[in-house]
Amino acid sequence: MGYGHVASALGNPGAARQVGYAMAALPGDTDVPWHRVIHSVGTLASKGDPVRVLIQRNLLEAEQVEFVGEAVPMGRFGWVPPPS
Repeated sequence: MGYGHVASALGNPGAARQVGYAMAALPGDTDVPWHRVIHSVGTLASKGDPVRVLIQRNLLEAEQVEFVGEAVPMGRFGWVPPPS
C-alpha cells in the first residue's frame, strides 16, 4: 500500500508525507505493520534510515513479496483500498 493510499483511507488524501513521518516515528517494537507501506510505484523510502530499508525489504520478502530490482511490482503485490 502506498503512503498516499493510507492517507486517503484515513480521509486526508493530501497527507502522504505526514503518513511517512508517522511511520518513521514508530517505536522499534511496534505492532503496526509499517513495512507494508511503500511508495506507490513500489520502491522503498530510502531517505530516512538505510538500515530500516534493509529491515523493511527483509520483512516483505519473508511475507513472499517479490522485488524486481529495487521495486515491488505493485500490480501484483500492491493493494489499493476501495473508495469509501
